[in-house]
Amino acid sequence: MSTINCSSFRSEEFLVQAMDNWGRTVFQLAFAHTASSADAEDVYQEVFIRLLKDTTPFKDDEHLKAWLLRVAINCCHDLSRLGWHRRVTTAEEMEACDYEANTPSLEVMQELAEAMGKLPEDMRVAVHLYYYEGYTSEDIAQMLDTNASTVRTRLERARKQLKTLLGGAGNGSKEYL
Repeated sequence: MSTINCSSFRSEEFLVQAMDNWGRTVFQLAFAHTASSADAEDVYQEVFIRLLKDTTPFKDDEHLKAWLLRVAINCCHDLSRLGWHRRVTTAEEMEACDYEANTPSLEVMQELAEAMGKLPEDMRVAVHLYYYEGYTSEDIAQMLDTNASTVRTRLERARKQLKTLLGGAGNGSKEYL
């Protein structure tokens, strides 16, 4: 990834570069949080609109990424407060999400995505940030404004639920996490 010139004042180039570098990450986090590609697209758009309007001076790329992810989480929370938000996710929406470019197989990823969709929102977000984005439990706790032990508990409970939903490691199925 190229380094973002953080000293520029929200120029079009700055925004495009931020979208190129972190747009996929923002979308994937939003999808993990909302379990809907349409809602994730709305969050994605709102995050980058806020970036365009915000005047926060970013120290480096990592500071910008953390800011974008925190704003994405906040936008997801805002979206979840809307009454019409509660709806069923279709199989097509789950298939449309490509969590990683080099996935084991489409079937495995579909099964995992369906299982992830059944987790409570707080667990989905923790799993996504930990496994897909590579954040530590301490980093996640700071982003979610909670304790690191709470994040570790969510991860442990999510692993147990996913193991149950996916048939467990001892039943001939693959262990995903």
